[in-house]
Parts: sequence; C-alpha cells; structure tokens
Amino acid sequence: MQLLITMGGNSLYKELLESEGYDVNTATASAFVQQRNKILPSAVESLFHIFTQSYTDIKDYRGYRLLAVDGSDLQIATDPTEMNTYYLNQPKTKGYNLLHLNAVYDLCNRLYIDHCSAAKGMQRGKGAGYYG
Repeated sequence: MQLLITMGGNSLYKELLESEGYDVNTATASAFVQQRNKILPSAVESLFHIFTQSYTDIKDYRGYRLLAVDGSDLQIATDPTEMNTYYLNQPKTKGYNLLHLNAVYDLCNRLYIDHCSAAKGMQRGKGAGYYG
C-alpha cells in the first residue's frame, strides 16, 4: 500500500525498480497489477479518510480555510464492455475508458480532503457521482 501512495510519475516498472533498489528480483509490472487488483476499493477509501482525519494542525488564511476544487478525467483500463466509461472517438479505432474525478484540496495544508468520482458518461445530473 505504501508504494501505491508514494509513486511518482514514472512508468510502473521504473517505480517498482526504484522502490526495490534496482534488485534483479523485482516483481514485474504485470505481477504488481495482479496483486494491486486484490486491494478492495473500500480499503483505499478507508485509508484516505484515516489519513485526512488524522491531520489535526489545520492552518487557515485570515480565519478561512482555502479550498480548491478541480475535475480531471482519468484513463482507466480499457474495457469495451463497460459502456458507462468506454469512449470510441471514431469508428474502427481503439477506444478507451474514463472516470471523472472531482477533488477538494486544502491549499494552506496541502491536503486532499474529499473527492467525488463517477463514470465519465454519468458525471452530470442527479446522483452524478460517489462522494467518499
């Protein structure tokens, strides 16, 4: 779980190599993904809330807590059968799957405090998303 949280922007295999000190016995990216897929989403959600709630030294700006909210599309594993997230730009091309993430970030404390995610195709309208 620690590796998932501390990963940077490199390829998965480079992150694995760096975390293991470039050991020749480092797990392959495929092996890592297979193990990662065993982690329940509720475990990640729980870890997020435990971490954010443990932060008690809340700074403010002139008595206000400054929050920024931004949305991003996240490309996820391609699965053409998942119609809520699958996009096909043009006929006879390979499509892709997207999730939409809205995140709430505390500017003074440099801390994500909440999020909402939804299938990209389902992001608007009543009940459009899951708040953690």
